[in-house]
Order: sequence, then structure tokens, then C-alpha cells
Amino acid sequence: MSSSQNSEKTPSWQPERETKTFEKFGMTFLMGIVTETRKQWTRVVKDQDDVIVADPSPDVLKEMVAHGSKLHVDWVQTDAKVAKSYVEFVKFTDDEDTQNAPVEIIATPDGPILGVVKEETEREIILMDPCVVTVDDQKGAISYMPIFNVARILRLERSAIRSRQAPAEIIIASYPGFILQNRMYLYQLKPKTPMAVSPEMDNDADEAVTTETA
Repeated sequence: MSSSQNSEKTPSWQPERETKTFEKFGMTFLMGIVTETRKQWTRVVKDQDDVIVADPSPDVLKEMVAHGSKLHVDWVQTDAKVAKSYVEFVKFTDDEDTQNAPVEIIATPDGPILGVVKEETEREIILMDPCVVTVDDQKGAISYMPIFNVARILRLERSAIRSRQAPAEIIIASYPGFILQNRMYLYQLKPKTPMAVSPEMDNDADEAVTTETA
């Protein structure tokens, strides 16, 4: 295959990768961050001739329709660029005995479970300091709920797993507070109350909550 053919198949955008660390309470979270930058698309209103309506205000559109125009909504590419990031992996190290252990959110029939992957076998995954992650739709905050009858270790059978993925930065930011309390065994079959809650969020999760490393 010629080099020209290869270049034609090369995407116009290239993801950038970096590592960040977040340290708290003697725990270190190493995160692999992927940032994708691509052309921005915007929604426009077009007439029956596929011409973009310069002023898409409601009054103008209403008048155009009254005069027989057939309008439709479409997407067009702009010259602006948009960059968004996501977490590719998370590794956990503490001042006790854990070194570079993966941190994952595991989807189960009972909800998403966040935990440090201590060990894996063909039949099960052993999670350390697991919690059920819930989102308050009213406040937009994340709660970290202890799991009934689970102290520090959860043996999760693979048959109960629907998916596995790295948690977002904002989830990692409040997780150390849960681990700290869980290590002190503050949960002893108490009523269902969160042991850690994140700050209120909006839909923009791009603000860094970690410290960049070299």
C-alpha cells in the first residue's frame, strides 16, 4: 500500500494523551487522560432551497412559514474547534500495601459499583473499598453509598457484571473520602446514607481536579 493511500485514511484529528495524579489522605490516583479535538458542528435552520436562514428568531421563522417557506433543521461544520477529555484508566497506590491497582466503575443489576480492583480470577473480581455510586438528580451531586454487609472487600462474580470502565475525574475527586471512612469501619449495617458526597455539578466536567505530572 502506498504512503499516499495511508495519508488519505489518517483522521483529521489526533487524540492527545497525558497523565495526571491526584493525592489525598495518603492515597495517589494516577489517571490517563485522553483529549480529542475536532471541528465543531452547529445546528442551523434552512429553507426549501437549502439556504441557511440568517436570522432564525421565532418571529422571523413564523413569518417565513406564513409566506409558504418550508423550513428544516440541519447541522453544518464551522471553523471553530472543540476539545473534550475523558479518563482512559486509573491506577491506585496508597501508604499501606496497594500499588498501581486499577480503579473501575463496574455496572451491575444493582447499580454502578466503584472500587479498587484487588484481584481477578476466572470466576470473580475482588474489589477493595467498594461503593455504589448514585447521582442526585435534584442537586446534581454524586453520592458514595456503602454496600449492605460489605466491609472492605467485595467478591463480585463475573456473571453479575454488565460493563467495566474507568471513572471520571470528578468521581475520583470524592472517592478518597469514602475510602478513609470505610477503612475505619464507620459503616456497620447502618441506614442507607452516603459516606461521601461530591460538590454539585453541571454538565461541564472538564475542569481539572488533579495535578498534572511531567
